[in-house]
Parts: sequence; C-alpha cells; structure tokens
Amino acid sequence: CGDPGATQGLDQIVRDIHEATRVIDFFRSVRTTVSGVVAFDVDEAVNKIIAISRERFDSHDVHIDYRNRGVGRVYLNPGDFQSILVNLINNAFDSVVETSGVRLVQVDIHPDQDGSFTLEVIDSGCGIHGHDRNIVFSPFYTTKDNGMGIGLYLIQRLVNNMRGKITIISPNAHGGATFCVTFPAYAG
Repeated sequence: CGDPGATQGLDQIVRDIHEATRVIDFFRSVRTTVSGVVAFDVDEAVNKIIAISRERFDSHDVHIDYRNRGVGRVYLNPGDFQSILVNLINNAFDSVVETSGVRLVQVDIHPDQDGSFTLEVIDSGCGIHGHDRNIVFSPFYTTKDNGMGIGLYLIQRLVNNMRGKITIISPNAHGGATFCVTFPAYAG
C-alpha cells in the first residue's frame, strides 16, 4: 500500500524535524538570567583566545590583530564572553580564508560613554549580503558547506541574556563584515 521509498523518506523527514525541535528546545533553555557574573580582565581573556587561534591563522596567512582602547576589568560571565568571542573569530576566519588579497581579522574593544563597552570583530572576508543580514541569527541558517547554523544563533541568545546588543556592519571598510557586540554596564 504505497511506495516504501516514499514512506522511508517521510519517516526520515519526521525524524529530522524531531531532532531539529530537540536542538532548538535545548538552545531555548540556555540561561535566561544573568548568572556567573564576575570581574575579569578582558585583555587576558582576549589574548588567551587569540593565542589559541594563532597557529591556525598563521598557517593560512591570516593576520589577527587586537586593540583595546581602554577597557580593563569587566563584569560578565567569562565563559559566555569567551564563547561569543571564539564564535565570532572563527566565523571571521572562515570568511577571510576563502578570499585572496589581505586576510585580516581584527578584534577591537572600546568603552562607551554610558559605562558599557563594545567588542568588534572585523574581517576582510566576503561580507554578509542582502537578505542574509536579516536571517544570520536564525537557528540552522548557514552559508558554510559544513556549518550547522547554530553559532550566531547561540551568540545572539547569550548577548540577549546579558541584556546586550549585537549588530552587523557589512560591507565594512575592508569589504568584509563587522560584528559589534555591546555589553551593558554591570549594575551589580
């Protein structure tokens, strides 16, 4: 009664939908309150991540630069901050490594007038075009061949949980993308 191949195909689609729903539910359950907030040195955290990434960047002739314009100790969950930074640096690397010419990833941190601070990850990659800017934070959206489409979704969840803000500038002055994450001043 019916095509067994079609039935198997529909069964696979149903399993995929259930798996996707399970993953989405997991990410929705990610902390919805600020927890684990401690004071830590932002330079130390950024330099540690860059040091871990340095060999991979160097082996692909990608230059990574870090500038801190006056931010010292910050009050955040350090694990969440590191997750955001690692994801953004990895995405920038993936974009830059596919281009010719200058391959640059720049991490820039600066204080804002209201006591908050902004992290910018700037790349000279291919940028984010057109309608992609509106959907890059959607779960399972990816432009990568082997991407899962959860990195930027997770970043946005973490930033929102911190009561921060994430924006994209693309194209930037280098022709690539700039992800700007503003972290609020800690009100203890």
